[in-house]
Amino acid sequence: MKLIIAPQRECHTRSRLLASALAALLIISLPSVAQEPKLQLAITESKGNYISSLAFSPDRKSLVASGGEDKSVKLWDLTTARCLATCKGHIQPARIVAFSPDGRTFASCEYSIKLWDRATGKNLATLRAGPKSGYVNSVAFSPDGKILASGGERRTLILWDLTDGRYTPVFASEGKTAIYAVAFSPDGKFLAVGCDNNTVQVWDVATRDHFGTLKGHNGAVRCVAFSPDGKLLASGDSDPFNPKAPPTERSILFWHVPTWTQVAALKGHTGSIFSLAFTPDGKILASASRDTTVRLWDVATSKNTVTLQAHMAMATAVAISPDGKTLASGGADKTIKLWRLQPDH
Repeated sequence: MKLIIAPQRECHTRSRLLASALAALLIISLPSVAQEPKLQLAITESKGNYISSLAFSPDRKSLVASGGEDKSVKLWDLTTARCLATCKGHIQPARIVAFSPDGRTFASCEYSIKLWDRATGKNLATLRAGPKSGYVNSVAFSPDGKILASGGERRTLILWDLTDGRYTPVFASEGKTAIYAVAFSPDGKFLAVGCDNNTVQVWDVATRDHFGTLKGHNGAVRCVAFSPDGKLLASGDSDPFNPKAPPTERSILFWHVPTWTQVAALKGHTGSIFSLAFTPDGKILASASRDTTVRLWDVATSKNTVTLQAHMAMATAVAISPDGKTLASGGADKTIKLWRLQPDH
């Protein structure tokens, strides 16, 4: 089955403290998503890395961050505020990081994909799709942890088998446009792919068939995220790839997964939207943008409830802890910040 949907008009080892490599760590209290945050703690700035991606471990004890001039991926212990490992081996700054569902492994990518052991910080495997695959922009684990999806600048979508120990590519499709983002639905049935041609491509994971094309964005789709119940897909678009071009208002689109129809357009960011994350209850969506802000959106009403002046430069990454209590954001100002969300969010 195929469909085209148009819009409905509308790791070195232990280091000392987190502050030794992060530019800043802030813990903020959000008494209500409609109120301004209150600063509770700030750790003095120090030299750090451009933060391109963040991911919480499933047990919420660790945070992994990627990006930076030193081409490393860092694993942080959130209980002790210590750097557990500095994982090195990439030849370029890593673009995206992701934890496996069991939390034992995390992945990072640039021209290659590297799998890391969380316990030791050691490189378990390096996956390469060939010289023509180009830069890998995104990776995602399937909910059962058996498949890793990757997509990159050379238009190639690949599914890797993680069960045989050989990490074999079991599916590859070369499309007509660069891929910026991949995300599995919570039930593992669908894979959403954000593309440079302003569309979201949807794939049936079991049959490996292209299921449909979602149209409605007016910029490249840089990020995609499914709601925890799998009923909603969020996608965010970006400015034209021109550093000298002025930023413009960008959109986050909500798609109703059972029908694959667009049900809302969230506007407010005035620059590319790089990252999206839902709270575990699906009530709040967080977004990070070139405009330096992190915004919280009420999913039921599609309204922007809080705008955090989060970073001194582009806000490039957001992640929400599995218990829903902590929001992490990262930016081009070389900072990671932790924000405490109210318990019922």
